[in-house]
Amino acid sequence: MKAIILDLTKASGTDINVLSSSVSFRKFIGFVQEAVRAEHGPRLTFLENALEILTSQKGFSEVETIEQASEYLDQLDVVFQLLSPNLEQEESIFWAIGQPLSPVMFYGTDRFYQMVLDPETEELRSEMITKDSAGLSEYDKVLPMYALILERLYGIYTQAYRPLIISITEYKTRLPQYFRINIDHRFTDVFAAGTLPEINEQTVKELLVGNGDFRQLFKLLPVNQFRFEGISIITLTDVTLEYALEQIKDISIKMDKVDQVDTLYYETFFRHLTDSLRTIGANPGLEFGFIPQLRVNNKLTVDRKTIFHSKLVSVDLPEDYLTDIYLLFATHFEQYPEAIFSTGSPTDEQLTRFVDAIKSAGIHFYSMQPVYNGLEVVGLFEIYSTQELVPDEKALSQINLAKPLISKFFQNAIDHFNKNIETVIQEKFTSIQQSVQWKFREAAWHFIRDNSQERPAAIGKIVFKNVYPVYGAVDIRDSTLLRNDSLRKDLKFQFASIVDLLKTISQEINLLLGQEMAYKCQNILSEITNESGKLDEMKVAEFLEADLHPFLHHFLLGSEEKSKTKDNISPKQRHVSLSIQRYFETIDPDTGTAFANRRDLEESMNMINSTINDALDQFQTQVQPLYPVYFEKFRTDGVEYDIYTGQSIDPDKKFSSVYLKNIRIWQISSMASIIKLTRELLPFMPVQLHTTQLIFVNSGTIDISFRDDERRFDVEGAYNIRYQVIKKRIDKVHISGTGERLTQPGKIALVYFQENSVRDHLDYIRFLQAQNILAEDLEFLVLEELQGVSGLKALRVGVNPANRQN
Repeated sequence: MKAIILDLTKASGTDINVLSSSVSFRKFIGFVQEAVRAEHGPRLTFLENALEILTSQKGFSEVETIEQASEYLDQLDVVFQLLSPNLEQEESIFWAIGQPLSPVMFYGTDRFYQMVLDPETEELRSEMITKDSAGLSEYDKVLPMYALILERLYGIYTQAYRPLIISITEYKTRLPQYFRINIDHRFTDVFAAGTLPEINEQTVKELLVGNGDFRQLFKLLPVNQFRFEGISIITLTDVTLEYALEQIKDISIKMDKVDQVDTLYYETFFRHLTDSLRTIGANPGLEFGFIPQLRVNNKLTVDRKTIFHSKLVSVDLPEDYLTDIYLLFATHFEQYPEAIFSTGSPTDEQLTRFVDAIKSAGIHFYSMQPVYNGLEVVGLFEIYSTQELVPDEKALSQINLAKPLISKFFQNAIDHFNKNIETVIQEKFTSIQQSVQWKFREAAWHFIRDNSQERPAAIGKIVFKNVYPVYGAVDIRDSTLLRNDSLRKDLKFQFASIVDLLKTISQEINLLLGQEMAYKCQNILSEITNESGKLDEMKVAEFLEADLHPFLHHFLLGSEEKSKTKDNISPKQRHVSLSIQRYFETIDPDTGTAFANRRDLEESMNMINSTINDALDQFQTQVQPLYPVYFEKFRTDGVEYDIYTGQSIDPDKKFSSVYLKNIRIWQISSMASIIKLTRELLPFMPVQLHTTQLIFVNSGTIDISFRDDERRFDVEGAYNIRYQVIKKRIDKVHISGTGERLTQPGKIALVYFQENSVRDHLDYIRFLQAQNILAEDLEFLVLEELQGVSGLKALRVGVNPANRQN
């Protein structure tokens, strides 16, 4: 134990001059006396002996300064013995006694003083407190003081305490160590200098938990009206390992949020990851390499852009040779999960050459080990050092604790690699379905065969003649109206918040321009609230981006810049900056309350579309094996799809009308299934949405061709274009003479021209009614004339709410 007065005021950034604080052991002695009276067990003798030492010298209870306290070493040792864990050794505890609510300590364990003092000069280490700790907010520093005042003098108990983490540079390694501070104020008394100020309990509690400007506490409860007497017991707990692991987790979360990761982003992420791993291993000489396990067509491959700081790819060996080494390692780890060390004796010739190469590069220690995500290897993890100090087993085992988090980095790199592959495919190639691949191969072969330097060939046209089209559409009813409604609700909330914010700015800063801006926003809010009027979304967005947000950023950025230069910031300016910051948090599309209605609608629409797509995929798997079809889906607010089948889709297999009939009965059945599935989603949707189901029955065949410009199939020829026109115009068609929309939630509508084209469909409907899938409410309807289209008719049938369909 040591009795050295240690003033950390400058290092911690805490100003104790404003506090009236003195040392006293009277409250602690009273605490021990009470413990003696209450104890009847074997510990009584220990407590009585301790109390005798504490009271043996009258001057100890009269101590008022830290200088006086430092003279009573026996009594101070008793304080430590009474408060420290019985089974813990002194040399392992970071413990000290300090002046109440101040960073001045005067007695502590050797371990505590070793951490904060220079071993050569025994003076306070100037670099001890890192930037992380020096950045503790003023709020964190005054919170314990006000919580203590409220508890002792007002009887108000708060949950305001929160653990403080400080970062201290370790003397030998110069790496950060993280400690959780626990300050015991049980032995501190608080006295009012005069009459206690009257306070509003709820207001003070709100300020203590961070709601509002906490600096208002300085006015409500001025510090100079209180006096603190007693001692504070400071205990530090080393949380370096868990804190560094938490940092890695935070890096992983940030990395997941980045959609497009380039080399610069990866370098930044992995630099932070490496720093955290060095901290965990407590060795600044350690380096780390990361090699994601990438596959193309299930074959291992190497992409240097996703490899970081690896010695495997940086040693002086030929490129092909290094690729072979990587594949050798990767294949090895799929069978044997144990780490490989350079200190071993590899039997493989290639590995021997690699070990010799890394030793020649000055590497004294090298280890490679697999990292798993579940049962799958997702990457190779290297630990190496150019220093002769080899990491011990404890350091390596602690680093291994980070491997589950490192696996997330590897998985992220793999996902981005695969996404890039898919993006290139989508951008450079069309999604060619297996049923028509033969046609594209044939065209490609003819192009290669006929192409030459003398006579360049043109790529042949991909055409399928006389195919039967099957069209269906599942739409979300009133999706446009719902979008406008959710937008209006969100904008109403946003602009109401803006008006309040601008009023705050005008009051705090007395800025006339803020009042003018508030006037504009109030007018826009009136337009938004007027639901009978048309909402000009583009005009509102332009106003926000071009006028309002630059105006708000001026004050937000201004406050930040001033704080960076340590200029004085008035409470009003800080209040304005915090208010603006809270506003920008509300307009975050992912989490902000100003997007809540739109997010709810989008979530509900995504639930429906995901369900529709799954149902249509199942539909496709049912019909595809019988005879090849080309199946194409289009995303709208719902989903549209085209199916083409016929002899030209597969010339080698004889086509029969049986296949077409099977598709059509499955189409009606799948529409009924979609209605059932989307009904079941209703209780789980933030916004309850309903779907309408539409089928267009075309009696004849059409020709389709592949369009290079749009990279999709479309109808071919003037006659066939009429089919496409009808599809686009029937989605909102009305029943003739009624004004009622044909498509209705819970029903399937089939549009056609000629009675004989739906004769089979009527049989299918009756069959599904007999199965209790469709309701007994079949309607025969005549539809209104559309532009360029007349003579349309429709069948409409409901779906039973509780059918037994699989």
